[in-house]
Amino acid sequence: MQPLNQDRRNHLTRLSTSVSVMSASFLVIIKLVAWIMTGSVAVLASLIDTIMDLFSSMISFIAIRYSQIPADNDHRFGHGKAEPLAALAQSGFTFASGIYLLFEVGKRLQNPILLEKTYIGIYVMIISILATLCLVAFQSWVSKKTQSVLIKADTLHYKGDLLANFGVIIALVVSEVYKAYWLDPLIALLIALYILKAAYLIFKEAFDMLMDKELSDEERTTIKKIVLNHIEVYGFHNLRTRQSGANSFL
Repeated sequence: MQPLNQDRRNHLTRLSTSVSVMSASFLVIIKLVAWIMTGSVAVLASLIDTIMDLFSSMISFIAIRYSQIPADNDHRFGHGKAEPLAALAQSGFTFASGIYLLFEVGKRLQNPILLEKTYIGIYVMIISILATLCLVAFQSWVSKKTQSVLIKADTLHYKGDLLANFGVIIALVVSEVYKAYWLDPLIALLIALYILKAAYLIFKEAFDMLMDKELSDEERTTIKKIVLNHIEVYGFHNLRTRQSGANSFL
């Protein structure tokens, strides 16, 4: 893939976070309406997940702009670590939302309720799926182009939303047709577990970057080939690498 110049990369990452904040705000509003009207804990699970996505997207919006500040006398390697720091905060928000959702699922399993106006919830979930598909497609493209860990973390959130929204539709349809009220909290439980897994994956990648973990074996092999292919190079040793935001240091 043709590497981007820094100005183009900065523009794409800023645009991606702006679109993410606007999309999440829209989804929170319509899911809030759906939850109030249906009383579905599965819809609540999707709403909580999207609220966390909104918080995370707002953090990304700020962090991306800070990380793009040029290097100065106090930060000779630039401000790229703002990206994994923000991703670490995202993992915390995501983990907390997953735990809260588990408590809500436990209460609903003990006291199942009759869902109301499920058709509204179904319509909202369909709209959410279409909006999220567009956002995920755009963010995935930006992530591949820019290699931003923060955009990648944001995309992971919304991919989880897609699965959650499909699950909510299934729960609402089955609850309405077969009166299987246990399925609503069960779907919410699966969403909660997915949220917790996503929190772990985001945390691990951000932590590795903050701890200056070496680049992947594939990237290190590519670097070695480039160095050794130079006509005036006979050998080298002690290759050390790390990643800071979009910048790789060798």
